[in-house]
Amino acid sequence: MIIITSFTADQINNCFLKNGWDIEKPLDEIDDEYICEDLAQFSKESIVVDFGFYGDVTAPNEGKFGIYIIDNNDWENYMANFRFRDFNLALSVMRFLSSAQHVTRIST
Repeated sequence: MIIITSFTADQINNCFLKNGWDIEKPLDEIDDEYICEDLAQFSKESIVVDFGFYGDVTAPNEGKFGIYIIDNNDWENYMANFRFRDFNLALSVMRFLSSAQHVTRIST
């Protein structure tokens, strides 16, 4: 998997910081040779935004980047879950979420 980014890790981390989020695990620059499941985690009040990669990192074009939104540490009943094949789209959503003033549960 080759990853070309339009945002740097520092830009994403700074977006969360300037909007009052705590960085539990900062986003590091992505190494397309090795991608781990736990890429970053941010928290604000009772909300956690978790960013990761889910799938087989050794198989080309397998797996997706995921964003979980968790309230009150209830990982079983997450508020929202987004999956992306495109890393830049995932980062764009992360930037958008960093500016959220209020997060509401999304029903499907």
